Amino acid sequence: MTDDTEQRVIALIDRIPVAGAPVADLVREGVRTRQRRRTRWIAGGAGSLAVIGIVTAILMSGSDASRGRDPVPVASDSPTATSTTTTPAAPLPIVEGRWIVEALIGPGGKPVLDDRWRGQVWLKLENGHVTGDTGVNSIFGRYEQGGADGEDLVFLPDKLGTTLVGCTDSSGANCEPPLLDRLLAVRHVSQVGKKVYLHAESWMIVAVLRPAG
Repeated sequence: MTDDTEQRVIALIDRIPVAGAPVADLVREGVRTRQRRRTRWIAGGAGSLAVIGIVTAILMSGSDASRGRDPVPVASDSPTATSTTTTPAAPLPIVEGRWIVEALIGPGGKPVLDDRWRGQVWLKLENGHVTGDTGVNSIFGRYEQGGADGEDLVFLPDKLGTTLVGCTDSSGANCEPPLLDRLLAVRHVSQVGKKVYLHAESWMIVAVLRPAG
């Protein structure tokens, strides 16, 4: 191999896009070592043949662009004008209106509204005032809604009251749905579709409301 040929091989290797491939580094070092030690050929030129074989293998497995194909696009984390999106703000929970209490959830996560009371327990929220019916007693009082997105809701304990009609079952236990008790636990509110969800401080669901009528 002449000096001119060796220089062309080195230049060719330097242009091969084999980032991180140790084989290319070994080939370069082998060719340059041969330039420094021209007089020390091993096994009758076998070293040169090995270099040529490695270069040929690299060329055969070169980049897609060298084979006439477009390179595969690589995903980028860089923001572009077309990738910028905006998330619409969630609508404020609408609590005003008349609601049927579809479910009441106790502190342990157990439903506490018997099927016999379904459709009979309701609330009306309007301008900070609440009225309603437990199915046995009427309730009345005040509430406040706040937070950046209207997500905070509290029924004021010192403004919440009820009539005092008793209700017991055959065993003598209280059978009135615990609507008043669960309202006192409410701290947050959310809305999905037409339904409103009342939540405790931990965001556990306390009650599920659906529009009356």
